[in-house]
Amino acid sequence: NADILSGLPFDDESFEAVITYQVFEHIDPDDSVKFLQEIHRVLKKGGSLYLTTPNRKTRLFPFQKPANKYHKIEYSAKFNGIGRKNIPDTG
Repeated sequence: NADILSGLPFDDESFEAVITYQVFEHIDPDDSVKFLQEIHRVLKKGGSLYLTTPNRKTRLFPFQKPANKYHKIEYSAKFNGIGRKNIPDTG
């Protein structure tokens, strides 16, 4: 077990890719930068982050708020903020 917010037990630049499959929405928004910084630390230069999160606009039951009670925040297709900028809204 590892707590990414406390630091992963890996050396800097250990991985060519990091995959987070429907994890980001469970991270408190106040901790999202630290989460991404830790991933950046363990990625090799030129490495890739594959991050997925459910799209709140297309969930199975649109009337549910939030769709999952364990989500700290829900995202739509457009996410302008941490890391990259000007990501087009495809939804």
